[in-house]
Amino acid sequence: MLPNFEKARQSFSVCQFNEKYIFIIGGKCLKPNARVGDKYPFSFVQEVEAFDIEKNIWKTINYITDNEKLRIIHPGAIQVTSKKIMIFGGMIEQDEGEEDENTMVDNGQLVKLTDQTYFLDVTMGIIKRGPELNSASYYINNGGSLLSMENKLFALGFRINHEQSKAATSGLAAEGDSAKPSSILSDPLRDASNIINHKKILHCYNLAEQEFTEIHEGVFTAGARK
Repeated sequence: MLPNFEKARQSFSVCQFNEKYIFIIGGKCLKPNARVGDKYPFSFVQEVEAFDIEKNIWKTINYITDNEKLRIIHPGAIQVTSKKIMIFGGMIEQDEGEEDENTMVDNGQLVKLTDQTYFLDVTMGIIKRGPELNSASYYINNGGSLLSMENKLFALGFRINHEQSKAATSGLAAEGDSAKPSSILSDPLRDASNIINHKKILHCYNLAEQEFTEIHEGVFTAGARK
């Protein structure tokens, strides 16, 4: 049985490192005395923890500088060199009133889908910005969503289905203003938990050229996936 994390969290990313450690990055934690449904009930977690497989213990990596950059939920994360982890996409905090096309709602809390990428040097604790994703995307628990082969990383994530959103907006406009969602908070296409409404995005990262390319887009259907 694994011991508990040092910092409670959910919606984080997991990354195996050098076959000796398991890193957990990002995530969120319910605030004290808060309940799901409250306004801004979660705080974002910026601490990085590593599980030592041999010693069976978790330890917070406390020498990382600028770790506030890692206040992300549902990022992708994978080891790319003997010293570095690449952390990409996910959802970051967003203030009310600053909504844009990448704004989503996570349990009543506004978040922003991001295309940012960072490289974390595990040995030095340094975080540097990497190339941007072609489309702002998020990743679910890395479960079957990341594959590294032939010097390339393939990452299957999800984004807002802007095409469906525009079509729905056009249709509702024809029906009248009363049919439109009253806000982003009530828009099912922006609901982070409603993954069936989101669009699948497959990115490819070339380790040699250090850039992302977008391979394919797809959507869920009522039955099988496309």
